[in-house]
Amino acid sequence: MTTPHDALIEAITATRQDRLIKWTVVARELGITEGHLRKIRNGDVPITSDVAVAIDKFLGLDRGTTWRRLDAAAEVPAGDVEPTDEQLAEMTNRDIAELAIRYQNERGADARRDLLRRAKVARDNALDTLMAETAEARGNN
Repeated sequence: MTTPHDALIEAITATRQDRLIKWTVVARELGITEGHLRKIRNGDVPITSDVAVAIDKFLGLDRGTTWRRLDAAAEVPAGDVEPTDEQLAEMTNRDIAELAIRYQNERGADARRDLLRRAKVARDNALDTLMAETAEARGNN
């Protein structure tokens, strides 16, 4: 039976071959070293949430797809997956809700509340930044 990790590595390999690029280029696009990519391919290290997001981009998947697939298979322990504020700001409401439920079940109500607070602050900050950039671009300082 093919595991989600194996299927992911097969997809990365197929994309690499289709694009006629070397593993060095794949690693660079994922923002990791070639040695770290080798360890991921061999299953020696877990895939972090940051790398999962980069894999989504590399494979042309919706943001969070890799993370959800691996997390559902329990290949990445729940405690090891802590989204960054930037990731929280870009996650869909459904993704945040699913993560909040998981936090509730695995870490308790306080962890769920903390996650939701972080997500709100991250989204508010992202919106403030976007508004400032838009105003600046329009010359409305």
